Amino acid sequence: MWGHYKTALDFAAKEVLGKRLCAKKPCISQATLAIIDQCRQAIRRGDVEEYRRLAGPRRRSPRHDKQQWMEQVARKGENHLLCGEIKDAFASLWQLKQKCATSAPLKALDGKLLSDRASVAARWQKHFSTLLNRPTQSSPDALVSEAQASTPDSTIDTFPPTITEVYKAMNKIKAGKAPGVYGIYPEYIQHGGSDALRTLHKIVTQVWKEEGMVSGIVEFNVPLDTL
Repeated sequence: MWGHYKTALDFAAKEVLGKRLCAKKPCISQATLAIIDQCRQAIRRGDVEEYRRLAGPRRRSPRHDKQQWMEQVARKGENHLLCGEIKDAFASLWQLKQKCATSAPLKALDGKLLSDRASVAARWQKHFSTLLNRPTQSSPDALVSEAQASTPDSTIDTFPPTITEVYKAMNKIKAGKAPGVYGIYPEYIQHGGSDALRTLHKIVTQVWKEEGMVSGIVEFNVPLDTL
């Protein structure tokens, strides 16, 4: 069922929209996209060795593309300056402006204000290590006996998700996100039509009943926690 759903969405998208030939970011080359696609295919096949072999090129290729793109933009801006085209030069060089990541101020245990990112990260790491790593404790006898004597609450809905709930959860997926290893964009799911919605509902219902992921799915981006 999942294979049919994925193939149908992919085929319909290619027939209606066509294949995307350019990268979303101008600095990403088609060679880098090909390496990313090979990594995606390796994940689908479960080929760990191939994925590890491509891990290095997958990290280096985007950095190389960005460096080439920055040099190209810098040369373009320099040529505009030499020609006296200040406005065009400013527009070109503005693309090289780096976004500065800022973090909120944080205090150490002794009250000292932490300013550098390394100290802030170490403080958060220490905070969550003490917050989450708690010793396990056995449940009180009174709580155990009360749980055993309790009766199921009939007002709590334990039935599989309805098609309306799947539709609402599907519309909560944010558009413009990465498609994942199967190449399915969120827009494919949201605008797939009634047939695609019914198939997705069958898949979600199967996951609900079997309490496990459907065979063949490596990752699933529908927010099931919202159902």
